[in-house]
Amino acid sequence: DEFVDWAPHGNRILFTTTRTQTPSLWLISVVEGKPEGAPIRLKDDFEGVPVGMSAGGSLYFARATGNHQVHLGVLDPVGGGLEGQPTVASSFHFGATVHGDWSPDGKFLAMRVASTGWSGTPGPGTFAFVILSLETGRERTLTLTQPFRYARRLEGPWWSPDGKALVVRGVGVQDGPGIYTIDVASGATKMLVSGSVFGPRFSPDGRHLYFARRQLTKPGGVLVRRDLTTAEETVIYEGAETANGRNLSPDGLQFSFRRPDGSMVVASIATGEQRELLRIAPDQRNTAGASDFLIWSSDGNYLLFCKRNNELWRVQVETGEQQRIVSEFGTVIGQTSMHSDGKRIVITADHGSSVEVWAMEDFLP
Repeated sequence: DEFVDWAPHGNRILFTTTRTQTPSLWLISVVEGKPEGAPIRLKDDFEGVPVGMSAGGSLYFARATGNHQVHLGVLDPVGGGLEGQPTVASSFHFGATVHGDWSPDGKFLAMRVASTGWSGTPGPGTFAFVILSLETGRERTLTLTQPFRYARRLEGPWWSPDGKALVVRGVGVQDGPGIYTIDVASGATKMLVSGSVFGPRFSPDGRHLYFARRQLTKPGGVLVRRDLTTAEETVIYEGAETANGRNLSPDGLQFSFRRPDGSMVVASIATGEQRELLRIAPDQRNTAGASDFLIWSSDGNYLLFCKRNNELWRVQVETGEQQRIVSEFGTVIGQTSMHSDGKRIVITADHGSSVEVWAMEDFLP
């Protein structure tokens, strides 16, 4: 609970609370320094930092308006760039969508919607997940049985191979940090793995889950394969490189990662043998962690990656040949995803943010 301000006449207090599923604004009467009567809920989904209350009863508050957007584009099969300008995927959640991922059948796009409130102030449950139908253009927001805490790192969503669930890494309000699945039909949320784990990916057959686990006794982490039937876990790789760019190839035989020296590597799941594809010069590397992704093309022939935070490139896995797709797209390029047709692409980009001052009027009873 946080104090906001005294209401006019000095006998009532405005406060916010995160005891509800989303941050909310409340009012309570105070007599001789003690609360009197039941508090009154004034507004759900209250996002912002209070500035103050005017004598006329208007509440002023500040909001940081983000501009994170999932875009849809088409690759030029000849030139390797994009055909025309990418379009915005969601008009309903404009400026708040991140991490688009194509469904296995290519008919749907899953996105994460983040609150546009001031970072750190929202309470639990302010993340949402949206499914966009490419055939109808309709957007459907999933109602989760267990929401995720906002001011904690969240990864995903990624589709399961059968298209029935999404997998994410987050901090559930009941079960804490871990890897969860979300049923796309019901919104049922289930923890698969608990603890300090990151980057979940299903195997192509859906029988195994790959993820990185942070080690507590020494630097770096381990890449783990978990049998989803028996819960048996196998460490398939150990090293500090598991932190960035880790991703499983479409055939499930290789995984990719970035080394701290700027190199990009693919390694065999079966043998652990590594092969360096390229090494990015220091002046071309990313300074934004969100850009340190490696995304496989649907045919497994290319890896998509980012340079200088906002340049999207691809590298041929067999030859190491590089090709620029788009440059200076927003300020930071985040997660990308390739459609199964090998042409359509999803790009998340940050186009900057600003701070606005808002006023609520005529809301006091």
